[in-house]
Amino acid sequence: MISDRPATVHFHAVYDGGVIDGWRTLDVRPGATWANFWLDVGTNLPVPAGSWSCSFSAGSARAVVPFTTVGTTGDVVDFAVCTANDAIGSWRSGRCSRDESGSGLAATDVIICSVYLLHHVGSAARIDIVNPSGTVITTGSGSSSRVRWTLRRVYNWHRNGAYFPPGKYSCRVSVDNKVVMERSFQVAG
Repeated sequence: MISDRPATVHFHAVYDGGVIDGWRTLDVRPGATWANFWLDVGTNLPVPAGSWSCSFSAGSARAVVPFTTVGTTGDVVDFAVCTANDAIGSWRSGRCSRDESGSGLAATDVIICSVYLLHHVGSAARIDIVNPSGTVITTGSGSSSRVRWTLRRVYNWHRNGAYFPPGKYSCRVSVDNKVVMERSFQVAG
C-alpha cells in the first residue's frame, strides 16, 4: 500500500453474508507500507464450506476479496475433543489440533471440547462435559456464551487436578438450551 499522507486502514471478514470478525485497524505513515491482515480460525480441522470475503478500506478507497471454500457443512462443524498435549497453544484457549474422540484420549488431567457454530447469531451456546456416570462436571463455555458472529468457535475445558478416572465421557453442545450435538469419547486409565 502506498499513501501520500497518514491513513487508517480498516479490515473485516465475512462468512456467508455475516461479519465474523469486527473491524480491525492499522495506522499507516506516508510512503510504502506493507499491510497484511489474517483471520485465524484456530484449528487444524477443515475450514467450513461457504462464501467468504475480506474487505479493506482506507479513506474513500475500498477493496473486497471474495472466495469460496469447500469444507465441512452444517450448523455445527469441526467438533473436536483432545487432551492438553494436543492443544494449539495454551490448553485454556480451547483449540484442539485434531479430534481424538474416535481414537480415545490417553490418561489425562485436562479435557478440551471445541466446535464451530454457523448461523446462530444472537443465540446462547455452551458445551458441557459429562462424566461416565452421566453427571455434568463442567457446564458453560470457556468462550463467550452469546454468539456474535456468523462463524463462532465455542469451547470448554476441564482440569481435574489428577488424571480423570477411565471411562466413557461426552461433550454436549447446546444452543438456546437445546442439545444440538453430543460427542462421546473414551478416557484411558
